[in-house]
Formats: sequence, structure tokens, C-alpha cells
Amino acid sequence: TESILQRPLETGVTGLATWVILPIVAVVAFVSLIGIPVGLVIVLVVIPLLALVGYLVAAYLVGTWLAAVTKIEVGRYLAVIAGVIVLQLLGLVPWIGGLVVFIATLFGTGAVVYRLWMDRQERREASATVAPMGGPAHA
Repeated sequence: TESILQRPLETGVTGLATWVILPIVAVVAFVSLIGIPVGLVIVLVVIPLLALVGYLVAAYLVGTWLAAVTKIEVGRYLAVIAGVIVLQLLGLVPWIGGLVVFIATLFGTGAVVYRLWMDRQERREASATVAPMGGPAHA
């Protein structure tokens, strides 16, 4: 949720790029016989899991915001449950509800992918700065 609050543009663009690129990768994978299982995994596992996790991240953000506004102290799970309830109720509003849920899922997915990408970059940079050990011995 920190990514959504601190870097909303990057998070939104990452979410949008994820939802555009993943289906394209899946379709390209379906072209070859070997790629069909990869395409199926992307379509049947990766995309639905990303949508679910993104939705839950957005629900957590909504739940923590709601707890802060009402000054009620809640745990992580209760914040997610409250956020899911709010997002589901908003989803029932004609015309706007679907858009709100879509944007919440988009930003939640973007936050997950953006955070994974940034963690990977940080690990890569950290491993590049570490001096190699066990190099050739100098006599």
C-alpha cells in the first residue's frame, strides 16, 4: 500500500502495463506447441492470482483508511475484511461501481508488481556492490 500512496503514478502505470502485457505474452505463448502450457498458466493462474492479490491490497488500503478516519484500531485482517466489504458495496453502485473496483484492482496489482520489481532491483544492486570472494590468490 505504501507504493500506492507514495508513488501513485508509477503504481498505476505498472498496473496498467501488467494488465496489457500479460495477456499479450499469453497469446504469443499460445502460438507454439511448447508455449501452450505457459500461456495456460498465465491465463488460468497468474492473471487471476494477480487480480485477487491486487484487490486485497487495495482493500487493505481502504480498510486502513477507514480505520484511521473512524479512529478505530484494527488489525491487518480486519482492515482487509472491512476494505473488501466497502469495495464490494461500492461495486454494487450502477455505472461507477465496476470502475471503482477495476481501478482499485489495477492500483493494487500495480503496487504488487512495482514492489516486486523494486525489490529485485535493490537485490541486484546490492549483489553488484559486494566484492567477489575467492578470487585468484596473489603470492
